[in-house]
Amino acid sequence: MKNLIRITFACTIIMACMFNPLKAQTTQKPADSLKAIPDSVLTVLKKSCFDCHTDPGKIMPLEKLNFSKWNEYTAEKKVSKANAMCDEVTKGKMPPSKYREKNPDKLPTADDLKILCDWVKAMQADK
Repeated sequence: MKNLIRITFACTIIMACMFNPLKAQTTQKPADSLKAIPDSVLTVLKKSCFDCHTDPGKIMPLEKLNFSKWNEYTAEKKVSKANAMCDEVTKGKMPPSKYREKNPDKLPTADDLKILCDWVKAMQADK
């Protein structure tokens, strides 16, 4: 009987950690954290990046870049992340091939890349 109580208690703790209802309430919406990003850039990001790089995305993409936490990044980190983003997208590494296959309509166009990378250049100049 004691083992059953311990197992039930342990499962409850694990489930509470995995499915935290408060997380959904406290997570900042991407639009709220991106007010400083120009609308033209936001349009590109929403189309091509937000599916994976905003909460609740998958762990690996969010560890690299999480637009839901953009305002928590320092100015230097924003420039670094934006620079890496421009580089990855320009080289065709992002979005990943599986995402490209499933979402051809969400691929950034040449104009989208110019908008994104021009924004990054402006950020670097302001630094």
